[in-house]
Amino acid sequence: MAEEYGVVGCRFWSAGFVALLSNNQLVAVSHYDEPRPKLLAQSPEGEINSWSLIPPTYTLSRSVEVLLAIDKSIYVVDAADSEDRMLQNGPFKHVSVSPNGLFVALFTGDGKLWVVSSDFQNKFSEYDSHAKTPPGSVTWCGNDAVVLAWEDEVHVVGPNGASVKYYSLFVPILRPILTRGYIKGTFMMVKST
Repeated sequence: MAEEYGVVGCRFWSAGFVALLSNNQLVAVSHYDEPRPKLLAQSPEGEINSWSLIPPTYTLSRSVEVLLAIDKSIYVVDAADSEDRMLQNGPFKHVSVSPNGLFVALFTGDGKLWVVSSDFQNKFSEYDSHAKTPPGSVTWCGNDAVVLAWEDEVHVVGPNGASVKYYSLFVPILRPILTRGYIKGTFMMVKST
């Protein structure tokens, strides 16, 4: 199937990955040591603005769950089902899952960052970046803060929407800090333009 439609992107976790094909179909490989590609449930039609995944370790079903930002909502796709979470404030330009799988950061088209539970039942905070363009990246710093990075500006947003802003003459590049395979923070490098 990947040969026929082509891979648009991939998202990885410690033991496997999910590939998004050009026809919006999702293919999961759950174990690198025994790579058996498996089609997930049919994805909804529409343009995918952003996507992320929750690794099997952090889901009730113990299978990977893929979060797709389509139109104004988020869809959760797993091996058996595709479910609309019935959100109305999209489009969501970025979707990012916390390292412990409990939280999801959603960056809206109108410049707001939401932090919600991964089951989408609770909204913990909302932060207005006042940005007219979406950030280049939305990355978790541990499980308590989200880093928004533009070409010349970085916002670190903590619990309850508390934030600090940094300005730079250089383009920030964010990378996770790993300790024993777990994301413990975010490392920021700068690249001159």
